[in-house]
Amino acid sequence: KVIVELKAIINLEDVHLAQAKNYVVAYNFEVGLLINFGAASLQYKKVFHPIKHPVNPKIMYIKIQTMNYTAEELFDILNDTDECPRIEAKGIGDTTTSIMETVCSYANEPGLGGGYILMSISADDSATTETHYKVDPMPDPDKLQSDIATQCASMFNMPVRPTMSIEKFGGQPVLKIWIDELPAKQKPL
Repeated sequence: KVIVELKAIINLEDVHLAQAKNYVVAYNFEVGLLINFGAASLQYKKVFHPIKHPVNPKIMYIKIQTMNYTAEELFDILNDTDECPRIEAKGIGDTTTSIMETVCSYANEPGLGGGYILMSISADDSATTETHYKVDPMPDPDKLQSDIATQCASMFNMPVRPTMSIEKFGGQPVLKIWIDELPAKQKPL
């Protein structure tokens, strides 16, 4: 069974993906599709239940060994699956709100163990490529890393301490961020 969320809007945004993910969890489906007919070309995203879906075996128990994947390996996993509950791609143009919503989700989601955020990775909507994602230029990776660390420490009801590293991939710097799931007594964030 697959749950389908249909949209007719100019462009899909993170809030639409979050809504589709919530439907997958609420109705207890393993997988869902978010389809947008309103853009210049058809947009779609696969959405997986964070606990039930048989995730790519490369990351099935990602919480056991955090930060053992390189940015390139995570990028390959994203392109293999198009959507993964434990890896979120964020482009340089993504807002602070969008990034902090993902931090909050990974910290709060029960049983997920946490998740990765890859900064400077965005959806590749060009019809000429077989990959779902591309690496974007990141002008000042050290400043971005510092800004995210500061926001994680001050934006929530308790500090979040992400594990971050800057790696080169495709000739460009990529900021790899790991967010641990919080213990049950510290939730909700």
